[in-house]
Amino acid sequence: MVMGLLKVLDGAELNAAQPAFAPVPRPAPATAQDCRLVLLSTGKSLLRLEQGWKQLEASSAVAPTAFQSFEWVKAWHEVYGQPDSARELQLLAGYRNDELVFLWPLIKQRRHGLTVLTWATEPIAQYGDLLCHREETASDWINWSIAYLRQQAEVDLLYLRHVRQTSNFAPYAQRHFRDGQLNERAAAMDLSQFKTDADYDARYDSRQRKHRKKARKALEEMGAFAYGPVTDVAAVKSAIAAATREKLAWLEERGKFNTTIACPGHQLFLEKLSRLDASGLHLTLTQISLGEKPISWEFCFAYNGVQYCYMTAHENALTDYSPGRVHFDLAQRHWLAQGQKSYDLMVPYDPYKESWSSALEPVNDYYLPLTAKGSLYGNLVIGWLRPQARGIYMRLPPRVLRVLKKLLRQ
Repeated sequence: MVMGLLKVLDGAELNAAQPAFAPVPRPAPATAQDCRLVLLSTGKSLLRLEQGWKQLEASSAVAPTAFQSFEWVKAWHEVYGQPDSARELQLLAGYRNDELVFLWPLIKQRRHGLTVLTWATEPIAQYGDLLCHREETASDWINWSIAYLRQQAEVDLLYLRHVRQTSNFAPYAQRHFRDGQLNERAAAMDLSQFKTDADYDARYDSRQRKHRKKARKALEEMGAFAYGPVTDVAAVKSAIAAATREKLAWLEERGKFNTTIACPGHQLFLEKLSRLDASGLHLTLTQISLGEKPISWEFCFAYNGVQYCYMTAHENALTDYSPGRVHFDLAQRHWLAQGQKSYDLMVPYDPYKESWSSALEPVNDYYLPLTAKGSLYGNLVIGWLRPQARGIYMRLPPRVLRVLKKLLRQ
């Protein structure tokens, strides 16, 4: 059995005989033969992982979501992970006989006086997970990884959000991590159950069908109605800017916060993803126009037959005409015709999403303190204060949220 743990600082893997840190002898993957765990922390080392990462995407025990793909993390790092960034890559990569069989994509940052590890690309990523080859035991690799993190003595807390019940990480988190009390549900529509557009239409009852036709007719009376995908680079860039502006206006009226969408880097990130090869991860955009004027947008990440519905927006002045309802109907029909298997509306849960889904998957947050300071913060803030504050926030009416938002800005 050959085991070692190396920290890669400049992208080149160090020789096992001269590790940057002492090897972690236990725990290691059961019956390990020539196993090693490597910590990668630079953009160069990220790029060197490309081939092995993409192979692991195909061989992982539970298929990764778009947010664990190499292309997603690479695009994020190009925008948000520059040398002067407060976020540092922490990619725990496990090898067996030089084959990448385990990958735990994390980032390290300072929060409230603590050093915290979160999923790589948080908060943009909607789901968090690790990748593990289907012939490996994920818990063994996770144990080994955590043993190393404890040995480092510089990480106070792992705070891992939006873990799906069906993910690679969930079984381990439920047994060994502490409950972050998120208790969310992610909605998704199984498009594979419909063979034709007529099959899809049959899912509506007469009342729903009437409401959707009425909403579309109201829009058609304002101008020539058109729906379809947008692929032109300049048009996509313009749509990202317009949709962001309208989404922020919609949130402002309701007194809600979204620092991710408001960040200038977010638009650049979406533009990068829109230029990726459509055969892998790709940002897709569909748009509704009245005459020559776009009035509604839907941005999805297409990956392995799934449309991850990331952001919808519409001209804020037209909210009462329900352009979003019309757009969802047209979009799901469109992606069905394109052969997509699933349309994932993701978190957070909202009652309206049930109209556009066939299943709800539990999603939760988990945390693991590694120091006394991390334990105090985790139990007090993540385990108790944050769930209480979130519950109150979700119940507040828009007028109160608007006042609260103004006070917080002062």
